[in-house]
Amino acid sequence: MKPLKEAKKELKEILDLPVLYTAIAVLIAHSTTNELTQLAAFVVLLLIIVIRKHDSRIPIAFALILLALCAFQLAFQTEAAANNTAILAYYLLCTGVIAQFIEYIKNPGEDEKEIMQDTPKDTGSTTSPLEDIALIIKNAKKKLTALNKKTPGNIYSAKHKYSYKPAQHDDISKKMEDIRKRMIERNRKLK
Repeated sequence: MKPLKEAKKELKEILDLPVLYTAIAVLIAHSTTNELTQLAAFVVLLLIIVIRKHDSRIPIAFALILLALCAFQLAFQTEAAANNTAILAYYLLCTGVIAQFIEYIKNPGEDEKEIMQDTPKDTGSTTSPLEDIALIIKNAKKKLTALNKKTPGNIYSAKHKYSYKPAQHDDISKKMEDIRKRMIERNRKLK
C-alpha cells in the first residue's frame, strides 16, 4: 500500500512541473498548423501558470531558447522552420509577459516590500519627503559603518594575503610617474 502512495506522490510531483507544461504546449503548437489550436495551447498554458502559481519566467526562458534555435535554423537554410519556431517563441513570450502582468496585478508591491522596510514609517508627523530621504540615507550610512567595523583592514578582509596599505599607493604612484617620464624621454630620443 505504501509504495502505491509514494508512486502517486511522485507522479503528482512530476505532473506539477511548469517546464513540462511549457514543453507540452510547445509540442502541441509545433505539431499543428492550425493557428487557433496553437493559440489554445498557449492560453491553456497561461491558465495553468496563473492558477497553479508557477514561475512565469519559464515560458520566457523557453522563448529565448527557441529564438536561439531560429538562428541555427536560418544558418542551415531552413527558413520555413525558422519562421514557425519564431512564431512559437512569440507566443511563449506573450504567455510569459501576460502571466507576469497577472502576477503583478494579484500581488501589487510584492517586490517593493524589501525597499519599504528601510523607509520611515508614517507616524502621523508632517515630515517632508526630503527629510524622509535624509533619514533613509542616515540609516544606510549606519549599516555601512557597521559593515566596515566587521571587516578588518581598509578594503580587503583579513582572509586576503595582500591587504591594501596607503603607503603602497604612494610607492606605486611614484613608480608610475618614473615610468611615464622614461617613456616621454625615449619618445623624444626617437624623434
